[in-house]
Amino acid sequence: MNEERNKLIKFAIVFMFIILLIFLVVTFISNMVKDYKDSKQTAVESIENIDEYIIKENIITETEVKESNLVKDYKTFYTLQNAINNYISALLEGKYDKTYSITTQDIRAKYDKATYVEKIKAYTQENFVGYDSDDIYDNVDNLKYLYLVSDNVYIGEIENISGELLKIGIVINSAENTYRVFYVEI
Repeated sequence: MNEERNKLIKFAIVFMFIILLIFLVVTFISNMVKDYKDSKQTAVESIENIDEYIIKENIITETEVKESNLVKDYKTFYTLQNAINNYISALLEGKYDKTYSITTQDIRAKYDKATYVEKIKAYTQENFVGYDSDDIYDNVDNLKYLYLVSDNVYIGEIENISGELLKIGIVINSAENTYRVFYVEI
């Protein structure tokens, strides 16, 4: 009687282990598929003319009123400022490969890794590295304007070392507390 009971308990444990293993494999595969789909998804229709996504003031036409999509929410603004500061810090540290790994399909469709690294090096030298050793880029509070493009997709205008405004596009994933870059003026 005890032998049958022990066999039944062992069978139940093995069965539950197999079910758990199947569940973990299915979860792993579904997460991989989701990540792959996210990496192939573009943030905007086209990054060729990024200014079309920015409305700086209320525009009234005969048929519609377009309201400014300037972000005024404190938390969102500073979350995006932090993301942009992290991105620029990685550029200043020469971690160009790392910055390519956080780009979206928008940039990857346009540039392969080697071309991106070459262009982003020139972009960094031109916008964030001074000609003199006295010119040091202050990577704090450099986000001047932030525009909402669509859900969790933003375009920030940052100030470079010369005081000119540059655009960087960021996609925020609030669930995972991550960001991806979909546009840089390179």
